[in-house]
Amino acid sequence: MVENFSKYYWKNSDSAFWESLLQQYNHEGDSLLLKKKISNGRVDGYELVIQESGSSNAKRVRILLNGGRLYSILTVQAASEINNANNNKYFDAFRFNNEQSNDNVFKSKAAILLNDMASEDSTISNKAAKYLSLAQFSKEDLPLIHAALLKNYTTDDEKDNDIIKSKLGGIIKDLKDTSSFSFAREHFIAADDTTRNILLPVMASFPTDENYRILENFLLNHTPRIKPDYDFQRAFTDSIKLAAEMFPELLPLLKDTVMAETIVSISKMLLDSGLISNDLLRSYKQDILHFAQKRLNKITNDPDDYSYVDFRIETIMGKLNIPETNDVLQKWSVLKAPYLQMNALAYLLQNKQTLNPVAVQALAKDNRTRVELYDSLKAYKKQRMFPTKYLSQKLFAESLIYGEAADDSPTAIIFIAEKTLKFKGRQSRFFFYKVAFGDDDAKEYYLGCAGPFPFVVADVSLKDAFGYISYDEQMDSKNLPAQKEAIMTQMQDGFEWQGTQLSKEAKK
Repeated sequence: MVENFSKYYWKNSDSAFWESLLQQYNHEGDSLLLKKKISNGRVDGYELVIQESGSSNAKRVRILLNGGRLYSILTVQAASEINNANNNKYFDAFRFNNEQSNDNVFKSKAAILLNDMASEDSTISNKAAKYLSLAQFSKEDLPLIHAALLKNYTTDDEKDNDIIKSKLGGIIKDLKDTSSFSFAREHFIAADDTTRNILLPVMASFPTDENYRILENFLLNHTPRIKPDYDFQRAFTDSIKLAAEMFPELLPLLKDTVMAETIVSISKMLLDSGLISNDLLRSYKQDILHFAQKRLNKITNDPDDYSYVDFRIETIMGKLNIPETNDVLQKWSVLKAPYLQMNALAYLLQNKQTLNPVAVQALAKDNRTRVELYDSLKAYKKQRMFPTKYLSQKLFAESLIYGEAADDSPTAIIFIAEKTLKFKGRQSRFFFYKVAFGDDDAKEYYLGCAGPFPFVVADVSLKDAFGYISYDEQMDSKNLPAQKEAIMTQMQDGFEWQGTQLSKEAKK
């Protein structure tokens, strides 16, 4: 078998070439019986012997690189015969009529790749752009990559320009060469908005006091006109102590409609780390309250239009713990966005504030927050506030099942049965549910179970209880008893992992 490499393919060394290539043959579960360097004539390569999982056969493959092409010789036989005399002769006798240099494989194609990405021919530019993540750039390629970042790219999708620039920025950061800071500093002011957002994390990736002061100047005096990406927050806070030292100078940007969200996110991180004080942020309380109200209005109009920054502003308000921020948290606690509601209510509890009964009722009703609400109230010895209508093992079990299925967006959770089993020497209750996923035309059902709950029905203790869904096969009403037993066995494994034991007494 002969394999030609892409026109953009290169590796920076022989060892890097073979390491990446041989990884393709090493599949999870397989046994590598042999790996050795070989030569057929003056052509070098590797030989592997691999036994696939569950198979008595072995695969013997010899891989040779000649003239920038990859040649593979392969046989599959019983493992005991894979190295017999005939096979050895077959592999060792192979020769090339024309032995050629492989220098082209180890020659950088950066110039070709980056030039083709900017081609006006979309077929060429799209193909080159897809290869960008695979290329093995080195510091010697940086002048070309820097120049490429300043270009704009026209492809079939307008979003590709931002994606390409983001990838180039990531490559520049990964190469960690100080020339990249000088490049970013030199071109930041004249760059377009998209490129500026790439240059910000590049500069933040070289954390020195002097560099961060230059970065501070750009942020304050040449403030971005589009919101910086998360890459900037991450790069800026990688050297978190240095970030904290200069951050007070950036707090006036809370007034900036573009930068406010970034400053809030960084504030929360630094506040959590203890590197900035509540007092520092309290001096900007009006800006914080203004931002919180703006986000509150947006989510009130569209409860699904929330993001991570909303949890962060709630955290900041909760930690400030002043009348003004607690008043705003009261408003957040009655939003029709349960996770934000729950987060706001948790801070109100922590700050010893009176809870709005409307918020408590809504959170108890919702499968997504029922259990968390009860646990939070109990932690502050206020579980009596939990509505009795939703205070039952069955409804808590339903909430636990939802939590287990939440990532897959269940469309229905339907109660099937309750079972009493012996757990850790005591009778305990378990609840079974039919969990639905998908639309009516393609709906699938799986069996879920939650427990163990105390035998006494009135006791809603959640100390040991958890939810579990068996995704091994779809739920089958004809085979339900066996599926119940199977899910209890699976749950037992989970209990054992937690240092518990569950009796395998699940019966029809």
